[in-house]
Amino acid sequence: MTANTVNGCGWASFHGGHTIFGDGRDTVSEMAQAAADRGFRAFGFTEHFITPSIRQFNPDGKVNKLELRTTDWLPPYFEAVRSAQQRHAEHLQIVLGTELEFIRGAEAWTREQIARWPFEYFVGSVHFVRYENEDICIDWDRPRAAEALRRAGSPERLFLDYYDHVLELLDWRIAHVIGHLDLIKILLEPSELVDTPAIRAKVRGILETMHDRGVAMDINARGLIKPIRAIYPADWILTEARRIGVRVTLGDDSHSVIDVGARLDQAVAALRRAGFTEMVLVRPGGVMELAALPLEACNWENSEG
Repeated sequence: MTANTVNGCGWASFHGGHTIFGDGRDTVSEMAQAAADRGFRAFGFTEHFITPSIRQFNPDGKVNKLELRTTDWLPPYFEAVRSAQQRHAEHLQIVLGTELEFIRGAEAWTREQIARWPFEYFVGSVHFVRYENEDICIDWDRPRAAEALRRAGSPERLFLDYYDHVLELLDWRIAHVIGHLDLIKILLEPSELVDTPAIRAKVRGILETMHDRGVAMDINARGLIKPIRAIYPADWILTEARRIGVRVTLGDDSHSVIDVGARLDQAVAALRRAGFTEMVLVRPGGVMELAALPLEACNWENSEG
C-alpha cells in the first residue's frame, strides 16, 4: 500500500455503510445520499462479507442472519454501489469494500472467496474468539462475553487471547484497515476492563506490525452507543499509535442513514487529544492518501443501538 498527501478536509468514513444487504436498515442509495448531503468527501461501503463455516458457541439457539447468507446478495450490492459511485462522482468518492470476519484457520477459504469479487479494499475485524474448538461471539450479548471470560480464566487472558486473534488477522495480509481494534471491551464490566503491562505490550506489537505493513486503524465511533460507551480504540492506544506512526481512518460504522456521520466529531476529538493532525483516505486498491482531520462539527446525535 502506498501513501500520498492531499489537501483539504472534510468528513470521511471507511468502516460503515451497512445496508439492507446485511444487518443495516437502509439502501445503498439512501446511505450514499446521506453522506453526500452531510458534506462527506469520501465514504466506504463495507457490508459484512459471508462468514466462514464455524462451530459457534450457541447456548440459546439464536441465529445471526448474517451467518445464513450465501453470495446471492453480492451482485446487486456491487451494482448498487457502482450506481452510487456514478451518481455522486462529482463531489463524493465512494469506495467499494467489505468487512471480513476473522475466523481462526479460515485464511485459505477467505482468500478463495474474496478473489471472486471486485472489492476495492477490505476492513478486517475480529468478533469471535476461539476456546475449546468453539468460536464465541464477543460482541453479541453479555452471556456470550461472560462465557469467553470464563473459558479464558481471567480478564487479562481474555484480552491477550483476543489480541492474538488480531495478530493472526494481520498475518493474513489481506486487510487494509483493522476494524474497532479493542472491540473485546464492548460487553465487559468495569472491573473486567483490565490494563496490564502484558496487554500494553501485546497492543504495541500489533501497532508496530500495522505500521510496518501499512495497515490503517479504524477510529470507530459506534462504541459510544454500545454498553461500553467509548470510542474504539481507547485513548492510550491512540497515543501509542501516534507515537509509533500508525495511520488512522474514521469509521461511523453506520447501519442506517441516521448513523451516517454520527459521533465522528468525538472520534476526531479523541484523535486530536492523542496528537493526530491527519487521517488517511482509502482509495481503490488500498492506496492511502493523507488528509487533514476535519474541522467542522458533526451534529447527528441519533442512532440505533
